[in-house]
Amino acid sequence: MPLALASIVAAVSIAIAVHLARRQRALREELLRLRHHVRDLSGRLASAEKRAGDAASRAEAAGNVLLEKGLANEEDLEAARLRLDLPEDSQPARGARTLH
Repeated sequence: MPLALASIVAAVSIAIAVHLARRQRALREELLRLRHHVRDLSGRLASAEKRAGDAASRAEAAGNVLLEKGLANEEDLEAARLRLDLPEDSQPARGARTLH
């Protein structure tokens, strides 16, 4: 009887160990996928930030050209800035999946 009980305990222990090893492997693979996804998103965010900075620089330069050529005055540029600087919640992000 003690031998049978020891065999059952050993079999259950092995089954638990195998299950935990599989679970650990699955979690490790999921962690690697998440790391890749975070790396991809970080790169996309950095690219978007750079493009936004470039666009702001071009808009500033365009405003300066309009002022120098006399095609706009400070009030015109300020009105344009105010129109473009609406609060974030009043304009859904491009590509946002919102229901209207």
